[in-house]
Amino acid sequence: MDRLYTVKKGRFTSKYDGFQNLSFRDILKWKLSARGQTKEDDYTLKTLREIEKLHSSKDYISWLGHSTFLIQIGGKRVITDPVFGDIPLHNRRVKVPYTIDELPKIDYIVISHSHYDHLHIESLKALAKFKPKIIVPLGIGRYLKKIKSIEIIELDWFQSIKDGLDITLLPGEEPRRKRRGFLETPDYCPDIK
Repeated sequence: MDRLYTVKKGRFTSKYDGFQNLSFRDILKWKLSARGQTKEDDYTLKTLREIEKLHSSKDYISWLGHSTFLIQIGGKRVITDPVFGDIPLHNRRVKVPYTIDELPKIDYIVISHSHYDHLHIESLKALAKFKPKIIVPLGIGRYLKKIKSIEIIELDWFQSIKDGLDITLLPGEEPRRKRRGFLETPDYCPDIK
């Protein structure tokens, strides 16, 4: 089977991701441009706080903003790409409905890739009090070594863990991104069962 990606100088590239060598200027131009989005609408989603749901034994999914979801399934709790603080150059459009102190015990944290709006170290440090297992794609574990009370599990595409839940890492790509040459790690989409 053909490998889906290669690693060159510590960076992952794939023939499917439109990789280009981007300069710092290219990245700055991309970040400062409107990226094809118009902001004609001032609509903001209402923040819904359902504290009682957080302590329920029923399965549920709560969206906490951007790509942060709190998922309870089979008695286990998973949080994806947790971001509870402010991030430079990223305007939060929806207020986070819960603080970390209001959350129930978190069993797993799943990180999709190493963008600053998905891999928020301060949020991970605060969530370490739950002693969660953090599931990350290859190469991201090195960013988390200094965080105490966590177990880091690095997986490659199509690898799984079976630990009360089956979690499989699948290749993925951010839908708005045509190129992602400045990423450190491949994107992935967790399949949680």
